Amino acid sequence: MRRIFALSFAGVLFLAMASMSFADSFTFSDTVNTSGSLTWTHTLDNEDFDPNLSGGEVIDITSATLGLDVYITLSDGGSTEVTILTGDDIYLGNYAVYKDGSYTPSFVFNETALDALEEDCSMDIVMRLALGSSATVNSSTLYGAGNIISQGEVPIPSAALLLGSGLIAILTTKRRL
Repeated sequence: MRRIFALSFAGVLFLAMASMSFADSFTFSDTVNTSGSLTWTHTLDNEDFDPNLSGGEVIDITSATLGLDVYITLSDGGSTEVTILTGDDIYLGNYAVYKDGSYTPSFVFNETALDALEEDCSMDIVMRLALGSSATVNSSTLYGAGNIISQGEVPIPSAALLLGSGLIAILTTKRRL
């Protein structure tokens, strides 16, 4: 009986270890020259990752930040509030502007935005301003980090051999009893 338990335990342990997930970390960066538009799209291609992805990997994006280079012109010398959203209306942040000029704000993605980015490695960005103000977005950079999740392959011939030997051991032990 101890032999059967030992063989069964060894088999389960072997299969569990063979199918474990392993993670390699990566960073990414994608810059878009927006040509002044207040809506644009970041698409993470394989070459935007370091190390480069070959395609088909399962990824887990753990952090992302959106950095902007924008020039804002205010109406009648007042102030304005700038709001940054994704195309799916996920709030990324806002900031107040009190004079005309160049600004380089950054916005850290929340968990909802990270999940949306991870889904298809693409993110539409929308900038909204108070009425009367205008903005020219020169460039937008999306950068961050994450993990490549790869499933360890289960060696089928070894697993079948182990399972078969366990079944033979069980049948042999039953006949002896």
